[in-house]
Amino acid sequence: MASAWYPLLLAGFPILGLYAVNYQEVSGTDVASVLATCFATTAVVLLLFRFVYGCFDRAAIGASWCILLIFSYGPVYSLNNILAAANASFFLRDRWLLPIYNILLLLGLWILFRWRFETRGTTRILRTFAVVTFAVSLLLLLRAALETPKTPRHGTIAAVSAVNPKGEALKRDIYYLVFDRYADNATLRREFQFDNADFTHALRERGFHLAEQSYANYPKTEISMASALNMNYHGDTIAQLPHYRDLLEQHQVGRVFTAMGYRYYHLGCPLDGLRDNPQAASNYRFSRMPTEFAEMLFRMTSFYPYFPSTDVRTQSIQKFDALPQIAAQRGVPKFVYAHFLLPHNPWKFNRDGSLVTPAVAASRTEAENYIHQLVYTNTRVLETIDNILARSETPPVIILQADEGPELRYEGDQTKPEITKIRKRVGILSAFYLPGRQSDEPLPAGIGPVNTFRLVLQQYYDPQMTLLPEKSFYWDPATSLGKPVWSRTSRFIDVTARIQRSENTTRIATK
Repeated sequence: MASAWYPLLLAGFPILGLYAVNYQEVSGTDVASVLATCFATTAVVLLLFRFVYGCFDRAAIGASWCILLIFSYGPVYSLNNILAAANASFFLRDRWLLPIYNILLLLGLWILFRWRFETRGTTRILRTFAVVTFAVSLLLLLRAALETPKTPRHGTIAAVSAVNPKGEALKRDIYYLVFDRYADNATLRREFQFDNADFTHALRERGFHLAEQSYANYPKTEISMASALNMNYHGDTIAQLPHYRDLLEQHQVGRVFTAMGYRYYHLGCPLDGLRDNPQAASNYRFSRMPTEFAEMLFRMTSFYPYFPSTDVRTQSIQKFDALPQIAAQRGVPKFVYAHFLLPHNPWKFNRDGSLVTPAVAASRTEAENYIHQLVYTNTRVLETIDNILARSETPPVIILQADEGPELRYEGDQTKPEITKIRKRVGILSAFYLPGRQSDEPLPAGIGPVNTFRLVLQQYYDPQMTLLPEKSFYWDPATSLGKPVWSRTSRFIDVTARIQRSENTTRIATK
């Protein structure tokens, strides 16, 4: 029995290794929960195999065989990324890779049962391997902890004042539809050589107000949405990522509307803080896993093909289809948050909505893939708006907005001047359908996500609600993709004036 503990170390190795790689972005509580589940499951398997094999030495060998096969499936399957990059004509498929793994699993357990070999040598090898790999994962975790700056676990964000709603507005449903990394028209023309005028014209025909110079306040999803849904700016220093996820789970917009009697529908995305929301009466479910970390680990295992999460393409289709169904429901007013990973990569849609294969995506430039996905998004957005309006008893409030602009992943991005990169990251789609607001009444200049719900509250609920000065923040330092560097102490830098000067220079140059 004393020598049979090493399968616990084998089970812990991939968990701690994954934690070390994502140390700055994962909550220790999430890791502890996954670790406890895996340890408990391994212990149960050990006891079961002790009954089957008659001794703990063989039980430990059998459990180790299972662990090695289960956790090696994901890394082996990920070889498809290399094959795709090499334009290979074949890929590893679950339909034949899984049978191979199952045969290996059963064959190994059968040999262990039938072949009465001396187990001491095998036990010594497996125990040494388990100790070494677990020690390596601990060292990687220790290095990650030592290299992580002592940034605050919690940041600061002020609460909005109490809202005093007017009765008439309580009848209006509110839809906040977020399209991840959807660029503004200027960025699409300048960076992607694409004219999005047909789409914006179609929105205006339907009564939308377009904020032509809308900029993300923070071009990173969790930080941006935490600001938008709490209607305020963050402090000066970038806190650890779990802080923003905590803000999202208890966001003030949700508290305000649920307190008014709204039913909250949350159609989230895979990111923690946005996967689901405890305030919501209805959450869209796309995964059996409660957290992003558990999802990443589960995807590494051979169990995932049997119990897959809803893929990103299907998630988008299902959420588009769900919105008109929600609109048709009667009774209490509705607040709907729907977050689409569109036109965000991975590339899953051609312009006509058909599936883009890895080979086709690889044959295009990244910019071409982005535009294909954006055109499909435009089509579905207009269809969805029409269906929502047709099925709503009272004209609803509909907000179309991006959380951030495109990542700096496209051809030529890395050689551009810094201000050009910043403009690309912060220029976003921002459109408002505000019943009762005159069509010639302009939106506040450059309105961004932080003021989105302040404007809605001011328009319909509380005229005393004030808008904040519009600001855009970037990171110091920033990654090559234009994101915060979580492994270093980072601060927000106000780039509002720099963006405005750059835009003024561009307008003068084009006259």
